[in-house]
Amino acid sequence: MRDNLALTGGLALAEAVMMALAPGLGRQRAHQLVYDARARATETGTGLAEELLKNPDIVTPLGEHRIRRLTDPSACLGSALAMTRSVARRSA
Repeated sequence: MRDNLALTGGLALAEAVMMALAPGLGRQRAHQLVYDARARATETGTGLAEELLKNPDIVTPLGEHRIRRLTDPSACLGSALAMTRSVARRSA
């Protein structure tokens, strides 16, 4: 699952970044900033985090650490590991 999420270079996590920005910047502005970063990431082949970090309008309210955390695919795994282990134990 982590590998599949990572294939997009973080693009699947753009909404999480937009939602984190929206309270401070407004939904429309946050959407536009993240959309533009996604487009650049797609065009250049860079990851979403790298493109987000180039924009001070995004970095100032969130900071580098939070941007990296929001675009980390492992943050989306939730309970996947625990559920996988549970199923494996039951079938053993």
